[in-house]
Amino acid sequence: MGKLIDKKIVRPRKTRAKVKGRIVDSLTSAGTIRKDVLGVKTIVTGTVRGRTPRAGEPDILDRAIEVIGTADDAMRWMGTPIRALDYATPISVIHTAKGRESVLAVLTNLDHGVL
Repeated sequence: MGKLIDKKIVRPRKTRAKVKGRIVDSLTSAGTIRKDVLGVKTIVTGTVRGRTPRAGEPDILDRAIEVIGTADDAMRWMGTPIRALDYATPISVIHTAKGRESVLAVLTNLDHGVL
């Protein structure tokens, strides 16, 4: 069990990690998600390696949804190799500033019908 802190039950980190692991395993084995798309949490929460986005910095997932149409299609696109990214997946390159810029450039080109 966890400790009661400020009216919340706080579970030890190991327990939380095990629960997350089981959830991920269940979802991947059921075909609900692919492991290579799991990094999307990074986009959704807006954090990359512990850094928060600066004011005015575009949210990549929001931009992808805006350009592509639906959240499901945008998530699928994030896990698809893209020629303009040297056949890397957008999710695999967004962890660097240059990668984020490249993904946003691809989305802008898609939005303008260039690709």
